[in-house]
Amino acid sequence: MATAFTTGASVITSLVADLKAAVLSCTDYANPAGQRVVATTTRGADIVVDLADAAAAAGKLTLGVYRTSALADKLTRYLYWRPSGGATSDTVHWAVSAGKEHLYFHVEGPQAGETNAADATDGSAKQAFFIGDIAPYFAADTVPAVCVVADPSAVVADGYIACHVSRNQANNASWVAARLATLAPTPLISAAAAGVTPITAVQRAASDGSAYLAPWVVYEDIAGLRGRIAKVFYAGANRQGSGGGTDPIASTFSRYTYGSDTYILLAPMRTVAASSRFAYSPWGATYYAFVTDSPLLAVPYS
Repeated sequence: MATAFTTGASVITSLVADLKAAVLSCTDYANPAGQRVVATTTRGADIVVDLADAAAAAGKLTLGVYRTSALADKLTRYLYWRPSGGATSDTVHWAVSAGKEHLYFHVEGPQAGETNAADATDGSAKQAFFIGDIAPYFAADTVPAVCVVADPSAVVADGYIACHVSRNQANNASWVAARLATLAPTPLISAAAAGVTPITAVQRAASDGSAYLAPWVVYEDIAGLRGRIAKVFYAGANRQGSGGGTDPIASTFSRYTYGSDTYILLAPMRTVAASSRFAYSPWGATYYAFVTDSPLLAVPYS
């Protein structure tokens, strides 16, 4: 079926059950046991995620990711919304996009004004989990594979830069490290911002009346260029830096049609001023002085 897109708010003790229900509203997914959700991409790679590799904690989820439905080659990944404190009775906010070729979800901690928000003004942090099909660039590449973009650290860190591919093209190694690249303006270093001020405003609308987004390209650390993520695109950023004109599409929750799919623009990360740190991932980075800054992802909506 088409993608199932769901948003919600849950008490942490109910979070896993609510995420699972949202994923399973896409009939391409099955629930063979426990909190495990499973699908198979068109190219034949398995998407297998245990949403509760450990019980949900006050500030994070622990996820088990497997290369096959037979549970071969496990990865453990984490999704954080606060570095410490809080309670499992807190309310968190989430979005899920589930389809045959991908699974995306993010969780944001208590918002400003809610109990145990990490910061009374700025609310709480947000992270995302993604696993999705790789569309290969080379005809000789017949090994089905998915790319996982998710936090590998069991303790709160500033971020992570590598993603992982379930099987390399030589078909002799699992979960090989890789990097993502896309078409984006060159960042401008700014001492005033104590970090990176993005120049993200480019004119994505073309003379043919269409707007164009950029693919996320997967480069394995050892074997190099592999392909692109099939169902997610780069859509600029939700704070446009100086220069480059006005980006006509960089607006969170905007929706666009590409082929037979409708996509929604989502911010996969945010940080909190009280944390005084960068938050970064293969999708890009934000900075505590601009708590809502994030790259924007176009993920399937329907």
